[in-house]
Amino acid sequence: MACCVLDVGGWIFPRGNLVLDIRTPNNGTVEHYVIGDACHMPFREKCFSRIESHGSLNYFSSDISFFHEVRRTLRENGILMISANTYYSLTINLIKVLLNNPKGSLRLILNTIRRRYRWYSPRTLQRALEKGGLTTFRIYPNVSLYWRPTRTPHNLLAIANKPYKSGRLL
Repeated sequence: MACCVLDVGGWIFPRGNLVLDIRTPNNGTVEHYVIGDACHMPFREKCFSRIESHGSLNYFSSDISFFHEVRRTLRENGILMISANTYYSLTINLIKVLLNNPKGSLRLILNTIRRRYRWYSPRTLQRALEKGGLTTFRIYPNVSLYWRPTRTPHNLLAIANKPYKSGRLL
């Protein structure tokens, strides 16, 4: 069976054979594109060998629901690779928006207060993964979008899998 990689929230820069997002890209670069909600994926159980999501977790309606869906749709020995923005990223983005667009910074503050966007530390990301029924292999702090370590802690990269129970995956 061919390796099938799902990119959740990949939009313009997909990293998988199939992309799930809430809208289609304008440039039409993706052949296999599904419009849908990450917290209610329209896929059958155990159909992906790898699921990736980079920079989208902060915007999902429920990170725990997303992790439950990931657990449901991953095959045995399937891997989740996910990156999330940190509190430092919130601060830097707020300063940039404040300088360029004061009204936009007010919107960012209000959305953060309303919990529309979530920001993570390594500990909070690991707890969310565990609540979603996944086992964390490793969380890498200070990783940029292209997998290179950076000096500023903008993003976290987490690699997780389904938990083992008596030698078999759940």
